[in-house]
Amino acid sequence: MAESERRCFPDPWSFRLLSDLLGSPYDSVFVLVSEDTLLGYVNVRVLGDEAELMRIAVVPEERGKRYGLTLLRAGLVEMCARGAEAATLEVRA
Repeated sequence: MAESERRCFPDPWSFRLLSDLLGSPYDSVFVLVSEDTLLGYVNVRVLGDEAELMRIAVVPEERGKRYGLTLLRAGLVEMCARGAEAATLEVRA
């Protein structure tokens, strides 16, 4: 994930931050893999009845194949399953 993070974002999350979220009871991470290659991932956080899509990424060479939609759906299903009634996503201008 750390390598994909560097390839996908100008401000990648650190290895430590990624490791911490994998152990967090509030966060869920879903990865999309093909033949042992990470294509993308989504991280959602649920706190009570509120959720936030923290990060969604698809590696550059795999974009345009609707993998982002697949990951988004997985994240939304997880949010609902964990009791979220509202969700947010912060984006850059």
